[in-house]
Amino acid sequence: METFKATECISFGWQTFKKRAWYLIGIFILLEISTVIINRLQFQGGASAFVSALALVVSVLTGIATIFIFLKAHDDVAQVTLADAWNKIDVSLLGRYLGAYILYILIIVVGFILFIIPGIIFMLMFSQTLFLVVDRGLGPIEALKESKRITTGYKVGLFLLNLLSLGVALAGLICIFIGLFAAIPVILLAQMHAYRFMEGRATALSTGAPVNAKPVVG
Repeated sequence: METFKATECISFGWQTFKKRAWYLIGIFILLEISTVIINRLQFQGGASAFVSALALVVSVLTGIATIFIFLKAHDDVAQVTLADAWNKIDVSLLGRYLGAYILYILIIVVGFILFIIPGIIFMLMFSQTLFLVVDRGLGPIEALKESKRITTGYKVGLFLLNLLSLGVALAGLICIFIGLFAAIPVILLAQMHAYRFMEGRATALSTGAPVNAKPVVG
């Protein structure tokens, strides 16, 4: 089976990031600012119902926007804008994303309660769930099932990509913390590359259609 190499995913992320480095860093900072502000409000104002609800909404909006933007950056980094995300977010998508996120976390928690290995397997198996909700508009259950399908045969590659991504993040942290502003966008682009590869291969195998994108062969 053709698969992807974690190193080549990271390499793709780095090469794509370099094409619009400052723009992607700026978008990442803007998305993180909202999270920092709401966390500060929670810290100062306590766990009031309003602040907690606002924090949840901001978290969901930020998650959706991040996936939208970095998927677009993966596909065409020259054309990506912040408006790509906000123009497509609606109440229905917010509900599907939140539902899928809750189910994903519950499955992972159950897996780790059973034992560490099932938790890791479930984490990898359903790791593409939120991407599928945002990218293809699937419902929570549909997205979980589709993530299970497209990750079949690729869990080792995903595990290695996660390990390498952790190494990249640690390297960014060591670089006076500022390096994270570059490391995280690179990691996100690498994850989108793996997602596009798995989705494309799974679709081609199920329909018999040729894969248009050049695969990252391992």
